[in-house]
This record gives sequence, C-alpha cells and structure tokens, in this order.
Amino acid sequence: RWEHPEKGVLGPDQFLSILEDSGLIRPITQWVLHEASKQYNEFRLAGFPKVRMSVNLSAVLLKGDSILDVIINVIEQTKVDPNA
Repeated sequence: RWEHPEKGVLGPDQFLSILEDSGLIRPITQWVLHEASKQYNEFRLAGFPKVRMSVNLSAVLLKGDSILDVIINVIEQTKVDPNA
C-alpha cells in the first residue's frame, strides 16, 4: 500500500506497473525488504516472539536472476535470521 498525499491509500494494482515499467521496482523492493527486516529485528529486540513475515514480490523481479542477490544482501546488511 502507498499513502499518496492527495489520492489517499493506493493499492499495488494502482502503482506497481509504473514501478516495473520505470525500472524502479528493484530498488524499491530492496528498500522494502531492508525496512521490513530492520523492523523485524527491532520487534525481536523488544521481546516480541518470532513471527512469520512476508513481503510481496513483483513477477518482473522473479523473472530475472537478481532477486536472490537482493535478498541475500538484505539478510547480510540487517543481520536478520532467515530461519526465524
């Protein structure tokens, strides 16, 4: 979801194709994964129990060979436990 300042909350169907067509989907996905991983670590440090977390990925990224590199990079940067 994206909270647009003028249009309100927009669903992925309203903006994902723009990100894919512009080539911004990869860096934004990397940012989303990074922020979600950081938040997960903060929850764990605060004493919250382990939970499953999921992040939707664009089919465009799944067709390429770089999404695994992005995921590995985020895990290494944030030190999130991928087995948690």
